[in-house]
Amino acid sequence: NVIRARGEILERELEGDNREYAATIVDWSDDIIDLTEKVRSVLKTLSEDGMTEMHQRDLTDVLDAAADRARATSPECTVNNHVTDIDVAADELLEDVFGNLFLNAVEHGGDDVTIDVTASVGDVVVTVHIADDGPGIPHGQRRRVFERGEKGSESSGTGFGLYFVDSMVASYGGNIWIAESDAGGAEFVIELPRTG
Repeated sequence: NVIRARGEILERELEGDNREYAATIVDWSDDIIDLTEKVRSVLKTLSEDGMTEMHQRDLTDVLDAAADRARATSPECTVNNHVTDIDVAADELLEDVFGNLFLNAVEHGGDDVTIDVTASVGDVVVTVHIADDGPGIPHGQRRRVFERGEKGSESSGTGFGLYFVDSMVASYGGNIWIAESDAGGAEFVIELPRTG
């Protein structure tokens, strides 16, 4: 909240590109405040009864919203979402789950990374594939990147993002793992419960 308030002051007083930078600080502060409240709510729910309250979610809308966040961070990145007319069971944090995966691809794959998103529907699960053309993740590190506090040597993050993703997918009764994409980068594979 303090960062957001200072950003608002700068946004009012600055001009040109600097005003845009300050506006970005305000927007991202809003996102962080919103995510903090959502996580607090989910943790409270999990601690009380061990379950996440699930709803039917339109996967296309969720992925489009997450892709918009990646493009806001890096306008040069390309996100191709090939997912249509699929519903999954999850909560309101699903956008943040996929948002973290897209932002991870941008951070490690470079500003001009290309991300392809596809999905297949099984009897009880939907399998989502998020594949990029970045440098990939070595086989021996693929499980470790989901550990709390784990981050790459060049990462500017906190090591919380992929831990959060893994925890939330597990709370939905799903699963996540990493493979190599056809383009030689990383491919995150996410299984989520199917609805409908």
